[in-house]
Amino acid sequence: MVVPGGSFSGDLSEYTMIGLTVANIENVFRVDILANGKTFTGKGINANGKIVLNILQDFNKQWEATKITTEDLKSVSAVRLNTNSASGSAVITDFYIAKPAELLFDDAGNASFDLSDLVATGGLSFDDKTGVLTNDGTGGTLSINMPSEGIDFSNFTSLTVNRSGDDVINNSEIKDEKNSISNGFWGSKYGVNFTTGDAMKFNTATNVNVINFYGNNTAGTMTISSITVKANVLTCTLPGAPVVLNTLQYYKMDGTVDIATWNVGTSSATYYGSGESGATNYVDLTEYEELRIHRNDNTAFRAFFINAAGNGTNQIDNNTTEIVSWNESEKYWVIDLSKVEKYNGKIYLNTIKSRTYDTSDIVNNITVYKTPEGSANYILAGNGTFTPTTVAALADAKATLIDATGVTGTGITFTSANPNCIFLANDGVLANTENVMVGTTIANLNITDGYPLSIPTGATATAATYTRPMTNKYGTICLPYAVSSDENVKYYTIKSLDGDELTLQEEATLAAGTPAIVEKLTGSSITAAGSGALAQAGAPTGDLELIGTYDARTILASDYASKNIYAISNNQFVQATNSINLPAFRAYFVNTVASPASLRLGFAEEDDATAINALSNEGTATVASIYSLGGAQLPSLQKGVNVVKFSNGVVKKVIVK
Repeated sequence: MVVPGGSFSGDLSEYTMIGLTVANIENVFRVDILANGKTFTGKGINANGKIVLNILQDFNKQWEATKITTEDLKSVSAVRLNTNSASGSAVITDFYIAKPAELLFDDAGNASFDLSDLVATGGLSFDDKTGVLTNDGTGGTLSINMPSEGIDFSNFTSLTVNRSGDDVINNSEIKDEKNSISNGFWGSKYGVNFTTGDAMKFNTATNVNVINFYGNNTAGTMTISSITVKANVLTCTLPGAPVVLNTLQYYKMDGTVDIATWNVGTSSATYYGSGESGATNYVDLTEYEELRIHRNDNTAFRAFFINAAGNGTNQIDNNTTEIVSWNESEKYWVIDLSKVEKYNGKIYLNTIKSRTYDTSDIVNNITVYKTPEGSANYILAGNGTFTPTTVAALADAKATLIDATGVTGTGITFTSANPNCIFLANDGVLANTENVMVGTTIANLNITDGYPLSIPTGATATAATYTRPMTNKYGTICLPYAVSSDENVKYYTIKSLDGDELTLQEEATLAAGTPAIVEKLTGSSITAAGSGALAQAGAPTGDLELIGTYDARTILASDYASKNIYAISNNQFVQATNSINLPAFRAYFVNTVASPASLRLGFAEEDDATAINALSNEGTATVASIYSLGGAQLPSLQKGVNVVKFSNGVVKKVIVK
């Protein structure tokens, strides 16, 4: 008999338990799972009552001892009852599959198991709707459906069953089977709660996968209102504070001031703005990072922005998953404003409404947020279990700086979704080997192309590395540390523009933060190593400017009304009439001179005399020896980069064209 229900087929890899309640059994039957083209058989069932099967432990491949795997469970075609072709019957009153318990901690370190995570067997029965636990006088087991890999209890300080009624539990047990920890707690009243003062020391229990409460032989009922845990937590806060949207000025499209509708804390289908979707009014949110819609639940909403064409129909709602997310712990929707379409380079919000036109909807507040200038994106403190806000901070691929100087302990590893994120920390706290700043020093700065980077004030790098693939011979580059030309790459700044020829000046050493053109001499990628003081991306002043960036940017031609903007493409600079989508660690060219749509690259001439003049600057010192960059000694200056050692010990690089 195939068990009915569409949820019993497909990807069941997140489920760990099958439960059923049976009565009036005649003959033995079992539960089978048909998965991944194979049949897996469960334990034989021949007794009445509530039956719980651990999927990964109780199901073997038919005729073999091989256990079912999580990979098998990704492709389940059916769950069925099997009587081995023998006659018989049973009354099934309940049949379900369940996911394991999950704890979500608040910033105070509190979390609760859901009552639906509790499973009663034997003489115990449990109603997860009312919390009533009934003992028929024959005992039994009340278990929490734990994940097979366990939950880390090492930072927990207590586990409490909040209950009332009869004492129907005799003792309790926690197991960490991976670490061979198993401790029981005895006594009618004292076998329910665990604290750090009990026999089990939580600082060694990193994989708790069994929590059982055992019933005594006394009939009665106990009502469980909650099962809570307390833990030391690693908290996460934001620098600065959000701004209430209604405190910002609302405008008409002609630039005159207006007053926005503000229906916060009251039932309404329109919460903010004009109430219309047309491009008639706006509030400018260009300088902010997030728009937050605060409410008690994740009920639907619609926000209308003015799009690039000047229409107010750019609708973003709770289903726009690439832009919108729900913050469960803080109870607000987040609109990522960096992904909202712009109008003339600006982010203009017109109105926010109920997506379902429900006039009974209530929004508690609407705020906007931006990281204060020069601040870390997030501030971490304490030590222990990660809260949801901490997890979200580490999952933020836009985070470039996280202040972890308030974190205590040693050997802690943080992994950010942005590999270029720099963690500020005290010495010895973090085990991370890259991108950790202690004081003002980053021992190992490793920059990954394609992700944003921010430079903390006063930072230096003991060692720094950047690598990126390059198809063309020439490209642009901008790095926060000084780099030098070598046999694999050369760096150039702009010397002059004449007609369609952009003349480049080769630089033996490129100062930190200097935008430049890079020439790939060998291979399919470039690698730039360096060290020293780190600098922000710079832009030379004047009519010919290379402007660099450490994060992806959209450069609008409309922002340079009296200038031309160029991006490098196929070994030349090409003028952009609308915009340039510039990746991180690149540069674009701006000039005020009337020039053609494309600019070819030329190079400033440097003869032997110029190179020899560089040698004369050493006064009475004489040339002791000359080497190539590869270390081979040369008889005289050669074309390219020469390493010259003088009699006074000074070493210089001399370039001969």
